[in-house]
Amino acid sequence: MSIAPRLFDGQVAVVSGAGQGLGEAFAQALAGAGCQVAVADINPKEAEAVAASIRAEGGRSQAFVLDVRDAAACKAMAAQVAATMGPAAVVVNNAGISTRAQLDDDNFNFEIDRVMDVNLKGVLNLTRAFIPQLKETKGSVVNVASIAALLASFASVPYAASKGAVAQATKFLARDLAEHGVRVNAIAPGFVITPLTATLQDGPGSRMDRAAQRTMFKRVAMPDDLTGPLLFLASDMSKYVTGLVLPVDGGYSSS
Repeated sequence: MSIAPRLFDGQVAVVSGAGQGLGEAFAQALAGAGCQVAVADINPKEAEAVAASIRAEGGRSQAFVLDVRDAAACKAMAAQVAATMGPAAVVVNNAGISTRAQLDDDNFNFEIDRVMDVNLKGVLNLTRAFIPQLKETKGSVVNVASIAALLASFASVPYAASKGAVAQATKFLARDLAEHGVRVNAIAPGFVITPLTATLQDGPGSRMDRAAQRTMFKRVAMPDDLTGPLLFLASDMSKYVTGLVLPVDGGYSSS
C-alpha cells in the first residue's frame, strides 16, 4: 500500500465511489501516501471492505455511505468527516455511472438525466459540501472526467456529455476557488479495466479491444495506472497546477 509515505502527513482525503474499481485504487494509493481516507460509496459493504483493508495495512480510514445525487447527504457527510477525522484537504470526485443509450432509444432522455445526476451534479454536490474545509486546508479537488470529454470516442452521447460537463466544470471551479488557495483539476482516463467497463470486455473485436489497439501501448489501463497522476494532482507536487484536464489514456487521444 505504501507509495510515497511522506507525500501527505495525515491529511484527510475524501474519495467518492471508492468501493471498487478506480475509486478503490485511489483510496488505497492516498492511504499509502500518508492520508487518512474517507471511503465514500453508495454500497455500504464495499465501502467498509475498502476502509477495513486500509486499516489492516496500518492506514487510517473510515467508511461512509453516500449517494452523491443527494446534496443534503453530501453536506451531512462533510460534517461527519470534519468531526471525526478533521477538515478535508483532498476531495476526489470519482463516483460515476455509464450508459449505452443511443439517440433513437425511447429511454434516451431518462438516461441523460440519470447520468447527469451522478456524473455532473454529484461532482458539484460533493465539492460544494467540502468547500469550507478546502478553504481552511488550502486543499485540492481531483475530478474524474474521461477522454470522452475530449474527443469523439466509443462512448454514448449521454455519458460523453456528462464527462464533458465535468471537464468544463473543473475549469470554472478552479477559477472560482483559486483566490482561496484551492486547486481543482481532473483526470481524463481512457478505457480502464473496472466493474464499470465489464460489459465492454467481450474478447477480440470488442469495444475494449478496439480501444486497446488505438493506444500507443496496445493495451487498456488498469486502475493502478491512474494512481500516479491522481497523487500528483492531489498533492503539493502540483501546487501551481489548476484547471487542468489531464488525459491518462496510453496515448489514445494523440493517436
